[in-house]
Amino acid sequence: MAVIAVFNQKGGVGKTTTCLNITAALYIAQSSPIALDLDPQGHLTLSSGIKHITTDNSIAAFFKQKKPLANLLQDTARGWQLIPAALELAKIDALLGGDPQAATLLRHGLQEELALTGAPILIDCCPMLGVLTLNALLAADRVLIPVSADFLSLQGVHRLDSALNVLEIKL
Repeated sequence: MAVIAVFNQKGGVGKTTTCLNITAALYIAQSSPIALDLDPQGHLTLSSGIKHITTDNSIAAFFKQKKPLANLLQDTARGWQLIPAALELAKIDALLGGDPQAATLLRHGLQEELALTGAPILIDCCPMLGVLTLNALLAADRVLIPVSADFLSLQGVHRLDSALNVLEIKL
């Protein structure tokens, strides 16, 4: 199981588009990928054709109610599986911020529940280095950082590298 977090602290650099297109390419290559939308905006969820999202059938239920990840998988209109986002994700940082174990919840959930599938997992992150993104970064084998060819986007990569070094996460 390969886990790739798609993250940049700069917004508008194509994180969701990158995650969506890599997931689609893996699906076409018959790798049966799983996409995970960790952005409260839920654009990956919307782009994948998932409708009728509630807190109970989204990744928010994993963090708030300890609902198993396997129970949150949904088949997309495009053919792959997705664990969708809900607006309720915006409250997760406040809910779990004081819990020292909060940053590793997703890593443990993926290892315990989805590792046996062998499916590549792509995580679309929000552009904020909070509890949700830390979960993605600590669960990931790799971090993919989309950038646009501009100064601020490149500065974002430098700042992110510094932050990840503090957290001892390798790019």
